[in-house]
Amino acid sequence: MPSKVSQHFLGLQLSVDSLRAAIVDEQLELVGSEHVDFDSEFPEYQTRAGVHVSPGDVYMTSVEIWLRALDILFERLQRNYELAKIKAISGAAQLCPVWLTSDVVSALQSVSPQASLREQLMQTVFSVPQVPVAHDNSAAQFASSLEAALGGPEAMANQVGVTAHASLLAAQMLHLRTANADAWKQTSHVTLASGFLCSVLTGKLACFRESEASATGMYALSKEQWDENVLQAIAGPGDSIQRLKSMLGNVERNAAAPIGTVHPYFSSKYGLESDVSIYPFTSECLASYLSLAPSSADCVVEFGTTDILLTPAAKVVPSPYFITVPHPAQDTTAEKRKYISMIMTRNADVPRALVRDAYTKSWSAFDRLVAVVPPGGSIGLDDKLFSFWLLQEEQYPFSHVKGVYRFETGVKVAEFRDLRANPRCLLESQILSIRVRLAHLNNNGVFLPSRSLKSPRSSQVVDGIGVKFDPYDIANLPKRILATGSACTFPSVVGLLGDIFNAPVLVPNSLVEQSTPEASRLPSTARPALGAAYVARWGWRKTSRPDEKHASFEDEVRWLMTKKWTVAGNGPATSGGNRSRSVSAPGTAPGPGYKHLHAKSGLAASSFAEEDEDEENNEASFGQYSGAVTPPRSLKNLTATPALSSAATTPSLSSISGSSANPTPNIPLEVGLENAAGSGYPPLAPIQPLPTDDADIQLGLVKVAEADHDTFLTYAAIVPEYCRLERMIVKGLV
Repeated sequence: MPSKVSQHFLGLQLSVDSLRAAIVDEQLELVGSEHVDFDSEFPEYQTRAGVHVSPGDVYMTSVEIWLRALDILFERLQRNYELAKIKAISGAAQLCPVWLTSDVVSALQSVSPQASLREQLMQTVFSVPQVPVAHDNSAAQFASSLEAALGGPEAMANQVGVTAHASLLAAQMLHLRTANADAWKQTSHVTLASGFLCSVLTGKLACFRESEASATGMYALSKEQWDENVLQAIAGPGDSIQRLKSMLGNVERNAAAPIGTVHPYFSSKYGLESDVSIYPFTSECLASYLSLAPSSADCVVEFGTTDILLTPAAKVVPSPYFITVPHPAQDTTAEKRKYISMIMTRNADVPRALVRDAYTKSWSAFDRLVAVVPPGGSIGLDDKLFSFWLLQEEQYPFSHVKGVYRFETGVKVAEFRDLRANPRCLLESQILSIRVRLAHLNNNGVFLPSRSLKSPRSSQVVDGIGVKFDPYDIANLPKRILATGSACTFPSVVGLLGDIFNAPVLVPNSLVEQSTPEASRLPSTARPALGAAYVARWGWRKTSRPDEKHASFEDEVRWLMTKKWTVAGNGPATSGGNRSRSVSAPGTAPGPGYKHLHAKSGLAASSFAEEDEDEENNEASFGQYSGAVTPPRSLKNLTATPALSSAATTPSLSSISGSSANPTPNIPLEVGLENAAGSGYPPLAPIQPLPTDDADIQLGLVKVAEADHDTFLTYAAIVPEYCRLERMIVKGLV
């Protein structure tokens, strides 16, 4: 009897710096992956991390690169895999607008395999060939004016579920209409990068999906339609609301229905079958969330240029502190409506890289320094240190604040007396900010792992910005944290995350494997491509096997993983600590890990033993800054500044401290979390896997940190002072 042919499913991921693909089989086993790196493949565009940086916080990318990369990616897929096995495709993309002319419909339909996508689409389809990426701040003033026109942040959140920020599609549309009237007149259709990529694959314009429309600042989720008040604020003289509605198109709610089949361009040129179904594309952060199949009590934390906490949401509650969108993989005809809530902070990787360059010489020194400095930067209970790095345009309530703010014994200072505290205080501030804002989700009944909310004890209530909560209450903190992003390869980061949230931290096994040179698995940055491939498989099953029932997308993913685990001969999986296994990265031995360097004891610099003799000698030359800390340097002398524009000289660290009037330092987007090749610095110590439940291992997750309850209590005691200082910054009192 001939063996059954396995079906394959393709997930695409259009990031700022690359285009990726992941292929999985019916059991969600990874078949392979490919990627096209924009900087190395297309040096003639002179991008850094896929971006052109200009004065005025302008970060742009070229759609021409996308078209060229798509052809190259499919050439590689055709060369290395049997594309005839692919049955369905889905995708994910960065959040950036794409401006299209009236010729786009006919141009997409008539694409021929005899020429490239760039040759056929570039000249006629785009009214603006350069588009802003998520960290572009050029539309900040338009975001503010739009928010003011709608009555302020709370009024805007009540109308369209979000507050204004520079990368909001509504703000970008207002910016284009005001600053480039000719391009605005030529624009007939507006979409996001995900919708554009989907349109190219199908040969017809893909409409907005509700999960993405809800984040544009123009869609009223409660009314399930574009909000006319916002459209009126965007429309200029001679424009009508109807024109804007036509530009945006319809919004599709059901993610289980295929958009169409693949365009003949891809079937005839690259060997895909003509009946390959295309399922809805979504944003990178949501696709990464889907790849982890979280349970109702889990939180997902994605570290990157923007740090994002995502939780399953029971309902929609408008709030200026978080955003709630419909689940991007649900069958609205057969399932109860589900949602995902998100808390975002744009000051993420860039401040981390800046502190690394200003105070240490490498990520390994940064990580170890965090490990030996006590919680709060000092041993005492009443002299904790706090820092707030708000260098880029941030969302409400920090939308009007810019600068670096440090506090020592409750008083604002230009610099900490002990410079070694800077790396740890930065990470603590970033994670505490997310933890405090999670209280808004709890208090609004959006995320309640305990399924109930008790009143906080009056003696322990904390008055955060817009919320009162008990920082010692663990009932509605997540039961697990599923973390992704390059920062998760830092033992210090995952350790702090677990301690502040009092929850175990699990990461995809690829993050553990990639900490060794022997590993050759799916890159951690390709989680959205994997999530998109899962969506393709889910959508295909909904269409081809409707009698196979699962309660939700996550349930189906977990069921498939369990089935694969059992077939592989591992026996039934267990959870809840009944059965766990030690998981080791390939070629590694158990190391000290974060907990063995835990800083509760307040280890002094003299006990901080460097592993590299040369590094010890170098550090000794810094005198008072010994212990892996270098003197603070001017921002303009940081190693990454060649990527910067020729804007005015950047201020020094001390000159930007604590002032919202100072401009944002010109920090390149491409600052990464890996040591540069040949830098001469010791590599970052890999995260060490801990014993992990079978139920987590089968999902491709590895536990890398356990919460230390004593340290959690320490951070709970810090929260009131953190919130007090945060309020002072927002009110402009410091």
